[in-house]
This record gives sequence, C-alpha cells and structure tokens, in this order.
Amino acid sequence: MAEAGSAAAVVTSEDLSLLDALDIEGGEEEAGGKGEEEAGGKGEEETKGAGEEETKGAGEEEENTKWFEETITDESLRKFAGEFETQDALMEAMSGLQKALGMESVKDWRKGIEDEKLQEHASRFTSPADVVKHHLELRQKLSSALIPPGKGASKEDKEVFASRLSKMLGVPEKPEDYEFPALEKGVELTDDEKQSRTEWAGFFHQIHLPKPMASAILSQIAKKSVEDKEAVKVADDRFAEKSTAQLEAEWGEDYDVNRTSSVRAARELFGDEFDSVMQAEMSNGRLLMDSTFMLRGLARIGREMDAGSMDVMTDSEKETIDDQVLDVRQRAADAKDEGNTRLANKLFKEEQELLSKVVGKKPIVGGGRTA
Repeated sequence: MAEAGSAAAVVTSEDLSLLDALDIEGGEEEAGGKGEEEAGGKGEEETKGAGEEETKGAGEEEENTKWFEETITDESLRKFAGEFETQDALMEAMSGLQKALGMESVKDWRKGIEDEKLQEHASRFTSPADVVKHHLELRQKLSSALIPPGKGASKEDKEVFASRLSKMLGVPEKPEDYEFPALEKGVELTDDEKQSRTEWAGFFHQIHLPKPMASAILSQIAKKSVEDKEAVKVADDRFAEKSTAQLEAEWGEDYDVNRTSSVRAARELFGDEFDSVMQAEMSNGRLLMDSTFMLRGLARIGREMDAGSMDVMTDSEKETIDDQVLDVRQRAADAKDEGNTRLANKLFKEEQELLSKVVGKKPIVGGGRTA
C-alpha cells in the first residue's frame, strides 16, 4: 500500500480483497474526517524522520508483540496490517473505504451469539442472509417430510401417518389392486388357487407391503412353483419307468395283458373316482397307480374278472374297447386344455394300453393261479 495521503486515493482492489479476508469487527465511524486526521498524523510522523524511530532499541521492539501477529498468519495480510498501529485504526480505515464504495461494513455478526453450540453452528454460514436461506430450504424439506408420531400420539394421528406412509411407499389402496403373474394361455385358476391369491393379497395389504415388492415376491413364487412341478413330473416319469421295467421282468410276455387287466379293474372298482385315484400320491410323492404292488393287486383282480373271457375277442368286445379308447382320448384332450399335463400323460398311456390290449386266459406271473 502507498503512503496514506488520502484514503480513497491510496487503496487498490487488491488491498480491498485483503481487508475483506480479515475476520474482525469494523468501526461505525464515517471515513471523511478520519481520513483527513490520518493524513495529517501521517505527515507529522514523516517530519519526525527516521532518527526518532531509531531511538527505540532493537530489544524493546522485539519485546512488544504487534497486535496482529497472534491472529494473522497469512504473510500478505501481516504485511498489510503492519502499516496500522492498532486494530481500531485498520477498521476505521476499512469502514470508511467500504462506505465510500457503497459496501456493507465488515462486521463479525457471530460475536453476539453467546451459546457455544450456536456459535459453532453459525461458523458454517458466511452471513445472516446465508442463515436465512438455509433455514428456508430446511422448512421446505420439512413440509414434505414424513415424521412418525411420538409417544402419546392420538389414534387419528397414527392412522394419518400410516396412510401417508403407505401412499409414499406405493402400497395399494385395497388388496384387489395387487397384481399376480399372468397365467399361460388356456390355463384357468382352480378354486383353491383363487382362494390362495385372495389370502396372499389380504396379507400383503395388512403388512403395508409396497406393490413392486409384492410383485417381485409373487413372480419368484410362481417361478419356483413351475420348477417344482417340472421336478415332480421328472421324478414321476422315472418312478413309472422303474416300475414298468420291474413288472416287465416279472410278467414277461404277459405284461400287456396284466397291465390292461389292472386298468380295467381300477375302472370297475373306483368308477367316477377313477381320475382322482390316478392322481393319488403316496407318502414319497410318487403316483399310487405307478407302484408295482398296486398294479400287481389290480392285475389279479382284473384277471379274476376276466376269468370267463375267450381267447379270441368278439366284435362286441372290440366295440367296447373302442368306446373306452374314445372316452380316454377325449378326457386326455380336456386335461391338456386345462393345463393338467400330468393327468393327460396318464390318460395317454391308458389309451395306448387299450389299443394294444390282448385278452386271454394266460397266468399272471407271481399271481398264485393258472388259467
């Protein structure tokens, strides 16, 4: 900074930036009269000359710590502050300059805050205007925030909170609004499946489960169900193949006759319940009608029922078999249309057995009797 003849004439934009960086309270006095005082005082000091300053001993100058040395660490600011004898002198000059330029007085607005926590919080802001702006933004956020009711809240307040929370999370207004995976073409829900969906939807709504989460859970359940059905079918087919191989080994060339007799006996014994019996499972999950012990027993019953049959099938007997084939074929087609592939496969096997039927009075291997 140049010699202080006039405050307005000697301060540059660089000096002003340095002044603004000082975090100290400014004075409230006008710059005009003080500027003239400083100018006069400065002139008098110059007339004294360097000789008077040299009268101060070097040791005395080192002992007197300057007012800014403990608070200002920046070298540029220390150099600038060194041109003023006191902090008040600096603030008076700075206040006058800012007023002359139409700027607000530099003042630490935080010094009026006594609470230490509030002072620490205030240090985050540069000015009161910054605090007000932050406060306004906070109020705007709080106006849309969802705050749980505290202890002692009324039932109405709790219900309002639950309703707003459900809406925010995407919970449907009613259980019927939950969406289940689409069914394959031609497949219809059974009564049990419809009831199951109703119960699941009611449970989801009761626990305020968001719709996207419910859809994800239901999709996973449907996928697992398909995988389980496929696994069951594979296991059933393997079990049936194993039973067939065992009976073929036991019955030899009489296998077809005995198998046909077992199916006929089952029809006679179970009547309208025949389809249900065909789907009946044992404790291990395999089909009862695929078990060797069931087929052996039914074969014996069937051969007893056929005890008076002729070696050569009559025309009327052939017509009866044809009618049975048409009936089984139609029921197999209906089962396939309904998506019940398991029953359709069983009926297809039955159809093949009827078509290949050879009726005779041959002994059942292991049956305990002869023709």
